[in-house]
Amino acid sequence: MNAPKQPRWGSGDEWKYQQANQHSEGIERADNLKVDASSGLEMNMTPTGKTLRLKSTPEIFVKITASYGSGNYGGTQQFEASAGTWTDGSRTFGSTYPLRELNGSTSVPTGTSQRHRAWFAGHSWWFAYCV
Repeated sequence: MNAPKQPRWGSGDEWKYQQANQHSEGIERADNLKVDASSGLEMNMTPTGKTLRLKSTPEIFVKITASYGSGNYGGTQQFEASAGTWTDGSRTFGSTYPLRELNGSTSVPTGTSQRHRAWFAGHSWWFAYCV
């Protein structure tokens, strides 16, 4: 659905109440915009207005460097570099803020070059170890 274009006016044109109403109605339509939960979009309210954006989960690649038991692991964020190599990022995970294995696995190998896709959900970063 495309909204009709607002009429243009030039110097000396009379400003009519219908024009003011059209602008007000447009602002009200935007202010009443709602997003269905199944749409894959989200509406964020800010002090300066609303933002409509694609709902997505932040994802990163991690290398597991330590095991803390109970499915908690230490790790380092990884970035793909040239020629298919990987480099360490500045984000690290330790015993205070560990990575959590989705199924609670305690047998994830540490210190290998294996990379895992991790995502943020709730208050933790999670990854799934697949044998």
